[in-house]
This record gives sequence, structure tokens and C-alpha cells, in this order.
Amino acid sequence: MNTVIILLLTCIFISQLIIIYLLIKERVYLKKSSSSEAEENSGHVYELEDERKRTIELQLLRIRNAVQKQTEDIHKKEIELAPKSLVFDTNSIKDLYLPDQQMLIHSFMNSFNNYLDRYWYTDKGKLKSVFRGAAHKTDTEAGKLVLASRELCHNMDQWLKELNTFS
Repeated sequence: MNTVIILLLTCIFISQLIIIYLLIKERVYLKKSSSSEAEENSGHVYELEDERKRTIELQLLRIRNAVQKQTEDIHKKEIELAPKSLVFDTNSIKDLYLPDQQMLIHSFMNSFNNYLDRYWYTDKGKLKSVFRGAAHKTDTEAGKLVLASRELCHNMDQWLKELNTFS
């Protein structure tokens, strides 16, 4: 009878050890899965930030290409289609970029908007469709636009290059 009791107590003890082992194993698994979920979520955040940055950079490139088209001759359609502002607001840009990068983006957009105001918009705020003079003559309205486009395009290239050195 004593052996039966000892055997039963041993079985109970072993089953409790197995239950404890399984509980510990489940807890470790839950910790691992929750940490991998956190890592996965942070990965999605970084992917989303990268996607937003690429969107901004693509807009900057579209603007730069529109200005570059004006360096040889006048292409109004390119300016019409170029973004006049960025998709994301200033706060979003602050979240995505370092202060120096923000300054580059700000300089880029301000210069483009000043260029538009000075050379492209009429007094009524419409895009000009006619420029007096020849594009190859720097003393004409068309020639001044071409020259200003070359200078702005050069500056934009520098700003984009600097922006990419931070990435």
C-alpha cells in the first residue's frame, strides 16, 4: 500500500513538474512573439517613414525636372504639371527629416516658388503662356527665364545632393 501511495505521489509530482514546464515554455513563447510583433510594428513604422520620404523626394525631383526643361526652351506644360507644394505639411516634414534637411527642403521650395512668382505668374496669378524675345538672348524675357532656370536647376541639384548625403 505504501508503494502505491509513493507511486501516486511521484506521478502527481511529475505531472506538476510537466505543467510548470509547459507554463514557463508558453510564457517564454508569448514574450518572444510579443517582442517580434513589436519589432514588426516598428519595421512598419520605418517603412512608412521611408515611403513618405521617397514621396517628398519624388516631388522635389518632379519640380527640378520641370525647371530643367526650361533651361533650353520654354515648356509651359512642365511648369503646369509640377507640384507647387509638397504633399506633407511642415509638421510631417519635421517628423521625417533632421533640421538641416528641413532647411534644404525649405530652401528648395522657397526658391521654386520665388522663381514661379518672378518669371511665370502674371499679375492676375495665372501662368504666362507667352514670353517676349528669344530663349538664347539673355536680354529678353524668354532669355532671362532660361538663364534663371539654369541657375535654379544648378541650386536644386546641390540641395538634392546634400539631402541625399544625410540618408
